[in-house]
Amino acid sequence: VALFGAAFLIFNTLSMSVVERAREVGLLRAAGATRRQVSTYFLCQGLVLGSLGSMLGIAFGAVLAGGMTRYVGSVGAVALDGPAAAPGAVIAALAVGLVVTLAAALEPARRAGRIPPVEALRSRLDLPEARRARARWLIGVLGIVALGGLLMWPGGPGGAGLVRALVVYGVLLGVTLLSPVILPPLARLAGIPFGLLFGLEERLARGSFIRDRSRATLTVGALTVGLTMIIALGGLSQNARAAATAWLADVVPGDLVLSSIRPIAPEEGIDELLSGLPGVERISPVGSFQLAIGGLRADAAAVSGADLAEDGRLRFTAGDRAAALAGLDTGGAALLPLSAAGRLGLGLDDTLTVATSTGATLDLRVAGIVERSLPGPASEAILVGWSDATTSLGVAGTDAFAVRFVADATLEQRSAFADEARGLALAPTPIAGIDGAIGAALGRVFGLFDALAIVAVLVAALGIVNTLTMNVIERVREIGVLRAVGMSRRQVWRMVVVEAGIVGLVGAILGTVGGVLSGFVMVALAGGAIEPGCVIPWAAVGLSFALGVALAMLAAAYPARVASGISITRAVKYE
Repeated sequence: VALFGAAFLIFNTLSMSVVERAREVGLLRAAGATRRQVSTYFLCQGLVLGSLGSMLGIAFGAVLAGGMTRYVGSVGAVALDGPAAAPGAVIAALAVGLVVTLAAALEPARRAGRIPPVEALRSRLDLPEARRARARWLIGVLGIVALGGLLMWPGGPGGAGLVRALVVYGVLLGVTLLSPVILPPLARLAGIPFGLLFGLEERLARGSFIRDRSRATLTVGALTVGLTMIIALGGLSQNARAAATAWLADVVPGDLVLSSIRPIAPEEGIDELLSGLPGVERISPVGSFQLAIGGLRADAAAVSGADLAEDGRLRFTAGDRAAALAGLDTGGAALLPLSAAGRLGLGLDDTLTVATSTGATLDLRVAGIVERSLPGPASEAILVGWSDATTSLGVAGTDAFAVRFVADATLEQRSAFADEARGLALAPTPIAGIDGAIGAALGRVFGLFDALAIVAVLVAALGIVNTLTMNVIERVREIGVLRAVGMSRRQVWRMVVVEAGIVGLVGAILGTVGGVLSGFVMVALAGGAIEPGCVIPWAAVGLSFALGVALAMLAAAYPARVASGISITRAVKYE
């Protein structure tokens, strides 16, 4: 994402360099420089920028990687002891940085090479906008239509990680390419709050913003990309948390989970002991193990069909619920989660052949297919009955109990039950605690992604500084005239800052649209792990608006100071 925003910044910088140095290019052409030499000159400039930026990025990335490694270790995850910057990653980063820079520099370099000497010797180089604007509009519309077709294409390649990334980047590019068409009305909309406070400054700032629509599009586009990812990740995080909560409510048959570090044999009688405690309605044993299916290993769990039937858990997508759960306890049946059914190519009433503990095989009828199942180490578990698990599949005992309390169980009874469980070397975990732990883990993961998206926003802030500084340089005479007719330095300062605020608001508006679309695409391409839906993460939207406007206006501090410091006499002499 940061590279995506950096490409806008590089393109904008070199494009403005072409315009600002038009006379220099004209002199070079008049002195005999060819188009290829001029284009090569600007490509070399881009290569220098790419080399310096890549080396600084590698250094900053190594520091950031070290910080992230310490963060992952501090939150209780697996300790990471590898180098902060692996040689392969350094080479890849350098190569990608140079390729992106050269790709972004191609169009400005080509444009510089096509400048005729007579045209370039004018005071300002004006390039045709209408044709480019129409081309962007057409490409943007076609791009969005193509993305929609890719999403709706039956059996399309949406499961591939590369295609998912390309689809998201396509949405970002489509929103950016469409922005020149809607930039003027968006600028008017974004200028309303500033117009209420600073009428004259807002009108002048808005006029300056939309004067060069190509430059404004690139500046806003870089900001839009970063804000889009913040909102998209916020929506994805919200959907993931909702999916985790729904999964817990759908598959875990109880209010509390007791886990053991060793298998507990039925003859130990622990489940009967716990069932007799006050406030307990039901104890459901669960045994986790692995099935051998055609040379492959699959996660599985032994469960009581009667307990699941009484508790109302599991959402069936195929098969009769009552008959399927009864079949588990009778034996010879299995329930497949939707993911496993698709992976194994099995449907309702098909036969699942598994290896037994003695080396023979056992045929299990697929009695039902459920939307979600109990979690295993690598995937959702295939559910079998306890009779098959203990007699044929080598399951030694229970490694977890799902506990259901009666509706009027008191806090004292629940606490006493937990103490009794700990005395039996069982670790009690409330379902609410599991939900909270999952939410906290997702928050940490998406927090890291948000930090990377904010890096892209910071890159966009550099683009805002670049554009506003260029606008000030080009408007020296105009600012001098405004000062001559009575505009104060403070008003000039406010004019530049308001222009930055309009950039921030327009970027936030486009970022909201792009973020909601990208979030929907990410969820749609999640392979069924998250239920599809269009969720607007209002907290992320509010953060993006605040961050976009505040950062843009802070980025305007230097250009505004330069503009307010321009004297009338200097402006009159400026060429």
